[in-house]
Amino acid sequence: MNFELIRASELKSQLIEFAYSQRFKDLHDKVLTTVFADMKNYETGQIETVKVDQLSPEEYFNFLDWFALELKHTDGRSILDYFIEENKDALCEDDAEALNRWRDVFESTFKVKNILEDGFHVINLFNLKEYIIKPTVSIEELKTIDKNSFINARIVPYKNYHIFSGAILQLGFETINDTIDYIVEIMSQQPALYFQDNNEGVTAGFMLQKKECEIFKQHFGDEIFICEGYNLKKNYEEFYIKAYPAIKEMRTLLHPPKNPSETGGEEDNIEVPHGFDEIFNKYRDFETVAMIYDDIEGINFYPDFDKFQRLFSGDYIEQVDFIPPEKGMPKETCEIKPGILLDYLRDESISPLVFKKMYDRYPGNALLILSNALNFNPKDFNYDVDIEKYLFTYKSYYYKTKPIPSILPVDIQDFIKEIIAD
Repeated sequence: MNFELIRASELKSQLIEFAYSQRFKDLHDKVLTTVFADMKNYETGQIETVKVDQLSPEEYFNFLDWFALELKHTDGRSILDYFIEENKDALCEDDAEALNRWRDVFESTFKVKNILEDGFHVINLFNLKEYIIKPTVSIEELKTIDKNSFINARIVPYKNYHIFSGAILQLGFETINDTIDYIVEIMSQQPALYFQDNNEGVTAGFMLQKKECEIFKQHFGDEIFICEGYNLKKNYEEFYIKAYPAIKEMRTLLHPPKNPSETGGEEDNIEVPHGFDEIFNKYRDFETVAMIYDDIEGINFYPDFDKFQRLFSGDYIEQVDFIPPEKGMPKETCEIKPGILLDYLRDESISPLVFKKMYDRYPGNALLILSNALNFNPKDFNYDVDIEKYLFTYKSYYYKTKPIPSILPVDIQDFIKEIIAD
């Protein structure tokens, strides 16, 4: 093993020892039980304290790796952050740089394309990026990993390659179709995995999303489209079928096929990704549902939107939550009733974007309604500057999360082709 990998192994051992120290024991035990909370005493219904020896070595190694590198404490820092700060005087520049890069740890499923002298040439089956990954143990200890086999692993960047971090799990699929089903199912349910460690993919995804947003506006005549819940599936499918040829063409330009004969002929059998079935089922019983397409956030769905929009538009109906002031009374005496507005505020799955859309369209009413609901003085209020501090309590996830595209810049067939290659 070369000296670089020896040093990486030493740094990782020191970090894990630091994370496993008495200082973090209470937190370690509490989080361990929380993460593996499915181990219950079914007679009492109480969650038992989970012990390390109840877990497989692979489960625990990956837990400890996540605990050290990723778990954020109440101050927003990880154990890795504490380790770097408390050892900054003892770390050389190269070691400090290496540890800082370990914040970019991620887990994925890889196909082994080639076995190297001291590592592996792999392709990430969730975003099709290729990596050189080296172990911090002897390559002989991993001799059961063959070319074209599949592994699940956590990796971190180191020097000009990556190293394994945590346990390596070999995936023993019985047939190639089992492998395809596994990848397709995960990519359909968790498309965000494509953008993991993939800045180029993020850029391409936003480019396609902008194009699809334009098609949405052309198709529906607006960025907001409202329909009955039972008609959501039909309207979305009509839009998707219209947008698909342009998106497919852009995907082909971004990822030209290795064999030109692979292109064409698929437009006749366009299927909406099956991940949308769950969305259609969720909203089909609502009186109205809105689809809103935004350049940055992509497409999102909003239940009972007609009622919500009427609240801001001034076209009041009995069921909305805004009672205008009595005739002759100042506007400040309006009343907000618990209901659709608070439902939208409290529902963590609803983006702050929808409030911005209402503010843009009905600024006067929106300012009056939001200032009453969120208890702020509308005087000198600037939405773009001030709204986050009032919505943060309700929408902290959105404000803390960096947006990623909602559309993949590759077709699901590209994943399948990589699985069956060689």
